[in-house]
Amino acid sequence: MSRRKLELYENIFNRVGPGKSKVTIVEVATFLHCSERHARTLLNQMTALGWLTWSPTVGRGNKGILNCLLEPIQACHKEIDKANDNSNLDLVYKLVGFNGRDTAAGLWQYLSQAVTEKHNTILAPFHRCMKTLHPHFVTERTERHFISEIYQTLVEKKANAVAGNLAHFWESNHNHTVWTFYLRPETQFHDLSLLTADDVVASFKGLIHSAQWQRLYDHIEKVIAVSFDVVEIHLSAPDPFFTELLCRAETAIMPKQFVFANESHFKAIGSGPFSLAVNSNKLVRLQRFSQYNRTSALIEKIEFWIHENWAEREVLSELFLFK
Repeated sequence: MSRRKLELYENIFNRVGPGKSKVTIVEVATFLHCSERHARTLLNQMTALGWLTWSPTVGRGNKGILNCLLEPIQACHKEIDKANDNSNLDLVYKLVGFNGRDTAAGLWQYLSQAVTEKHNTILAPFHRCMKTLHPHFVTERTERHFISEIYQTLVEKKANAVAGNLAHFWESNHNHTVWTFYLRPETQFHDLSLLTADDVVASFKGLIHSAQWQRLYDHIEKVIAVSFDVVEIHLSAPDPFFTELLCRAETAIMPKQFVFANESHFKAIGSGPFSLAVNSNKLVRLQRFSQYNRTSALIEKIEFWIHENWAEREVLSELFLFK
């Protein structure tokens, strides 16, 4: 579906308005600045798209019934839905700018109307591309929020208390220098590989060598894979509140092969409730992970639509979500 077809439909709509109108094919051809034959072809195509209906009357010069079913912007949004479902983001950005419309304003309008129609998707406008989603390098609040949806930490904060996340049980020795974590069995990463104690060990090795975070975790002396699903963390000093620290986004567990991967080879693969489906300069999409080891998310997708012009809108400072 081309943007040009939307523009031609708007030409018709602007001349005959919504609802039924009596027009000849000659008049339609005039609206569209084309031949009568091509006008019939375009009417058939727009009928197939569900934008209008055309009931011609036999006899040259006789008026047929043209019924415009959608406002042009509704037709645009309908086609954006299709393009988005097919991950054709370039087409999305072309469609919202049909007939000279401002792309940023058009995309904002689409997101605003979609909130009432897409009950299984959270939509949000954003003004910049996402930085790396490697847990050890992320410092920005928005990216850290995405980290918490893509990955799992050993434990998490719930109602001001530490609760199990990737670990279903944990314990420490008498002076809180050795902490033992028991991983949930059969936990899968988004690529369907099994998460093991070796992945936890590698993730913490990367963390304690991270330039951003090593000072916060410098009391971690060593991390040991006791078995396939049991991990010990040894501290150089007692820390009875160590699990509080493990609720933070940078302690997320990732596949061991990506912990020290360079940017070109890194993949944001976790075991959290959402997998990263699209990460482009136009859209970041998280998709519900059906093999998640906890209660599945109620929504299917989280989408951040990106346009640099939105940085000027004050409402973005609140980072609101359409739901």
